[in-house]
Amino acid sequence: MSSRKKISIAWYTIIDFMMASLAWALFFFIRRAILGQPVTDTGVLQTDNKFWLGIVFIPLGWLILYTILGAYHSLYSKSRLDEFTSTFICSLLGCIILFFAFLLDDAENDYRYYYSAFLVLFTLHFGLTFFGRWLILSRVKKQLLSGKVQFNTLLLEIVIPLPASFAKLAKACSMVAIIIPVLSPLSRITKTDYPNYYQSPATSKNWKSSLTATRSDW
Repeated sequence: MSSRKKISIAWYTIIDFMMASLAWALFFFIRRAILGQPVTDTGVLQTDNKFWLGIVFIPLGWLILYTILGAYHSLYSKSRLDEFTSTFICSLLGCIILFFAFLLDDAENDYRYYYSAFLVLFTLHFGLTFFGRWLILSRVKKQLLSGKVQFNTLLLEIVIPLPASFAKLAKACSMVAIIIPVLSPLSRITKTDYPNYYQSPATSKNWKSSLTATRSDW
């Protein structure tokens, strides 16, 4: 695969860290509002040591969780649909851990607060995290479709004799060639690379300059 313009997985971790930090910062103030505590003082947001420690160490905990669950592999083998599902599951698991670690002692016997706090935390974290990942994966998709990043492709040719009933339709064709792109979500096959790929006059008329195979789940 050409790596000249390849997006590093490091950007994925940076986005995850930033979004987790932003989600926790927003939740910190919303949480104070739900508990009836002052959020601002003379127009300035009230923060404390827990706030600053939280926006640094809570995101690190998220990165550890993502790493354990295998989130940080090649960006070019990911799909946005798969990432939506995995981000949802990881966010749910992580928010449950945070709930029991930091929120359970906030209010005694007030289940409405528990439900509200958990829902806000989960919505903020999942929404911001997936948005950041979606931006990165959208850029990856554009690179693949434009051909700026290409993969090594294994080509397999399978020769199958045509039955008599198909021979009439194929006319000049005496075999069927199947090209299977492997190891890549996108590959390009040009006529100049394979001038003898199509032998039938009928198929040669419909030849396009390139054949592009893309992942259907993008």
